[in-house]
Amino acid sequence: MREFFVSITRERMLEIAAALALGTAFATLVAKLAEIPVAALGQHVGRNPYGEPADVNGLLNLFYAPQLLNVSLGETVVVYGDALTALLALGLVALAAILVVRRRDSVLEACPFCAARIPVASRHCAYCGSGLSTDEQ
Repeated sequence: MREFFVSITRERMLEIAAALALGTAFATLVAKLAEIPVAALGQHVGRNPYGEPADVNGLLNLFYAPQLLNVSLGETVVVYGDALTALLALGLVALAAILVVRRRDSVLEACPFCAARIPVASRHCAYCGSGLSTDEQ
């Protein structure tokens, strides 16, 4: 079992790292998107429902809103800067993952006999033992 795990991680370390980075970036994006409606609803907690001036303007009045990207919908301030940053990070990580996969595909090709992934420069398949001629590469 240990040999199997070592062989998988040795051959696929870049792909595993790219998958973990993509998962983390996607989870961050989902968390930031979930914060937007919570923060918008939190602004109205503690406000006077009759529209009269009140002592409390809401538990989450978003005192940091002027520094971030935001839009006002009536009295509600919707802050979307963190979600936009997380979306940009997800896009950059996805671009890096695409480059990793393209690099792997330029180095490896399929064996015509057993369809195993072997290096492009190889003359002999390490999996099925077949010899490859230069015409088949």
